[in-house]
Amino acid sequence: MARIRMQSMLLVGLTLLFLVSSSLAVEAAVLQNNASYYINTAHSMAATFKAGTNVSLRPDGSVASGTIAQNNSFYINTARSMAATFQAGTAGSFTPDGSVASGTIAQNNSFYINTARSRAATFRAGTPVSFREEGSVLSGTLATNTSLYTNVQHSQSGSFRAGTVVTFRPDGSVQ
Repeated sequence: MARIRMQSMLLVGLTLLFLVSSSLAVEAAVLQNNASYYINTAHSMAATFKAGTNVSLRPDGSVASGTIAQNNSFYINTARSMAATFQAGTAGSFTPDGSVASGTIAQNNSFYINTARSRAATFRAGTPVSFREEGSVLSGTLATNTSLYTNVQHSQSGSFRAGTVVTFRPDGSVQ
């Protein structure tokens, strides 16, 4: 009798564990085939992600990060007024509104480097770029030799060689 009760309790415990775990959101999955997923929580923008790679999903099922299957143009700011093309076969991360937080650009691009959108620099194709919410670059690899401010007062500057990875303060100076 004690053995039957113990088995019953184990079965109930396993059933509860299954019910609880099946109600949790999937955090990461490896895709068996290319698959299209929403990239924003409003479920209005989608992208195709590459088979054999991981995608990280938010609780609502939209993608937080994953490897895109083909070159794709995505917004880089929450206002959806600026976009860039990102390289197939590379990982990208998305904000809940669907704009790119970071990704590998498909061609050289000129992006704003300050939040006021008054300064820009050109970034190298095939390299990752990280963006702030309003679309300015947080970090990226310079495509050309570039003179940049090195302090927040903008009283000092330095010359940075093409291929240098730089991180910017919100004012556009190099951190």
